[in-house]
Amino acid sequence: MITLQSVSKLYVSGRGHIQALSEISFTAEEGQGIILVGRSGSGKTTLLNCIGTLEIPDSGAIFYNGTDICRLSLRRRTLFRRREMGFVFQAANLLPWLTVAENLQFPLELNGIRGKAQRGRIEELLATFGLAGYEKALPVELSGGESQRIAFARAIAHAPAILLADEPTASLDTSTGKQLVELMITLCRTKGTTLFIATHDLELLAMADRVGLSLMIILATSGGCAYRYYLGMHGPSIKESPQVHNNSLTDDSQCLGCHLPKNGSSEAPPTSHPHFKGCLACHNDPLR
Repeated sequence: MITLQSVSKLYVSGRGHIQALSEISFTAEEGQGIILVGRSGSGKTTLLNCIGTLEIPDSGAIFYNGTDICRLSLRRRTLFRRREMGFVFQAANLLPWLTVAENLQFPLELNGIRGKAQRGRIEELLATFGLAGYEKALPVELSGGESQRIAFARAIAHAPAILLADEPTASLDTSTGKQLVELMITLCRTKGTTLFIATHDLELLAMADRVGLSLMIILATSGGCAYRYYLGMHGPSIKESPQVHNNSLTDDSQCLGCHLPKNGSSEAPPTSHPHFKGCLACHNDPLR
């Protein structure tokens, strides 16, 4: 289980002060899928980076099984990432001088999986992703879809507890992207891996719900605020809430889950909509 408590992140640049995250709080259970949906610059990647300890939030805490991973030493954060995290990026980021098998071998070596167990795991991954016989191929010899499948296989090779995927379909055609994400969601569901995906693609929501993944959708908005919706195992039924929120939604024309009107103005969250579950910044949550 991973819990975020009042996580905030501010950047200072030539454009001034940019509030990427503002008091974000939520809990992701083992085997749960979390899809981060929002416009470019809304904080999706920053949130993934903080969860993955690639960045440290300015304030707040991130707990993994009771340990605040933000307070770990640099060495312990590195070991945490190596053992507990898997990363899938927009680009495959395969090591170009290594073969497919050697790219898959890399995280296994780092985690002490060697010999017969290592060879068996590599064979299992290649078979699972439909790439048996590709062991000696170099990344330059692969298609975009094949490269991303190998990147995903590498990310889960050591059986991480948490998988972070940042726009994993951005460089793929629609059909290949859907196949990859469907495989990603299905495997994570069967293995009990907690999955975070940042995306612009609303089709992912339908895919996740179709395979029965317990799903929380976070709509990131400019200014670091975020709203959440639940689908899948959480069910659509909620209580009404008279409370309103003082930040505006990036897009309040449709629900990301069912595409019904949100029944809310741009100045208040759509608390009357069956999928709305509250603001992650001010904790206006009808379930509480």
